Amino acid sequence: MNVHAAPRDGLSARLAQRLFPTWLDGALSLCTLAIVIWLAWSFGRWAFTQADWRVIGESLRFLMAGGLDRAQIWRAWAASYLFLALVGLSLARLFDGRGWHWALGAALVLLSAESMLRLALDTPLALPLLLFAALLLGWAGARLVTARWLVLAWVAGTIVMWQILIPGTGRAVGGLLLGTLVTVVAALGSFPLGVLLALGRTSRLPGVRMVCSGYIELVRSLPLISILFWAWMVVPLVLPADIRINDVVRGTAGFVLFYAAYVAEYVRGGLQGIPAGQWGASWSLGMTTAQTLRHVILPQAIRTVLPGLVGNVLDIFNNVPLLFIIGLTEFVRAGQVVLSNPQHSDQLYEVYVFMFAVYLLIAMVLSWSARVVEQKGRAASA
Repeated sequence: MNVHAAPRDGLSARLAQRLFPTWLDGALSLCTLAIVIWLAWSFGRWAFTQADWRVIGESLRFLMAGGLDRAQIWRAWAASYLFLALVGLSLARLFDGRGWHWALGAALVLLSAESMLRLALDTPLALPLLLFAALLLGWAGARLVTARWLVLAWVAGTIVMWQILIPGTGRAVGGLLLGTLVTVVAALGSFPLGVLLALGRTSRLPGVRMVCSGYIELVRSLPLISILFWAWMVVPLVLPADIRINDVVRGTAGFVLFYAAYVAEYVRGGLQGIPAGQWGASWSLGMTTAQTLRHVILPQAIRTVLPGLVGNVLDIFNNVPLLFIIGLTEFVRAGQVVLSNPQHSDQLYEVYVFMFAVYLLIAMVLSWSARVVEQKGRAASA
């Protein structure tokens, strides 16, 4: 009898091959599993028996929307309707309008999120139901929308959300709502600027190449905090006294200018991976340089570096807390303000665990979306 016979196919066989290939690996796997179980048990016991989560319920409105008062809270709801409709539209396009189980899972997650938002914004049940309907409407509308129109929808929707939230609220808007808005605007704004910088850096014109290369290297050598501080302190000094720019606008502009340099490097790497023969083949078909870039070169380059671009969006969201430098109360800063209240000063772990869970959920969704997009890109290019 052969004791070393190959195990049969199945989940248990795959787990055995990966976790217990040798006795040493098996011992390490068991020790790691024991530590994970102990940590999970300790956290669960604290979360369900010792933690006081009332601080989250009492401060949820401030954590989600900042200092918006009741007269302005409609702005948060209007922006949330539009944002969830765009999310539903994007999810449906991601799965080509199929996969009802993915739609149901995404709807349940977002329904729980909007229920928390309803509690935070202190509104009747009809509003979150409309919010949920906006998500499903976006999902259904994806069958009528192409990828190009989806991009235009995000651009137009972001402009509308910005006009709803920023001009009428000043510095009052904050919390997770502000972080999400800045992330979306910075991601959409830095992409076209980064593409232009990448094309300029690979240009045959020495002046254009020198300016673009100098900008990219200068910005990448500076920390983001210095760019934000410059946008906050220096910009008002060079403008006339009667021109005042909103702090949110200045902070978002700093993010756009900073991350455009990183987008440019991603796109430049994708451009260098395109075979030179594709330029000649396009020209032989009578295509101009602009047509070649638009229809042949750039789509392939962007598809190649798409996971890195999605990771760039996640990096933007993770760095949004730096907006506290210019006095804005984003999500993390809102949590610190809550803890500065003497009534909640001893709920440090509860507040930070809640913020960690929110950041983890958003990071998981973005990472999962990047993997799905990468798989679809590989299938399209195969």
